[in-house]
Amino acid sequence: MDRGSRSVTHAAGWLGEQSSAELCSPVLIVKRIALARVDLSSEKAMQYGIAVALESAGIPFEREHRLSNEDIPDFLIPCPHAPTQWIAVE
Repeated sequence: MDRGSRSVTHAAGWLGEQSSAELCSPVLIVKRIALARVDLSSEKAMQYGIAVALESAGIPFEREHRLSNEDIPDFLIPCPHAPTQWIAVE
C-alpha cells in the first residue's frame, strides 16, 4: 500500500457477510481498527496501520479528503448502500 495514496481504496469483502444495517456502521469500523496491530510511534505510522487494517477488512476508503479548508479527515469511508453518506475517521 502506498502511504501517500489519496484515491479511494476498494478491497474485496466489504459487502461480504455484513447485513445492510452493518454496511456503514461506525461500530464495525472501530472494531476492525481495534483488532489491528497498529504502530503508534508516529502519526504517519499509525495512519498507515489503520489503512492496512481497513484494506484487510475489505473496507473502502479515501485518504486525506478535503471536506472544507479546515476539515481534512485522515480517512473517508463511503457507505456502499447510501452513496451520498460517508464516515470520516480522524
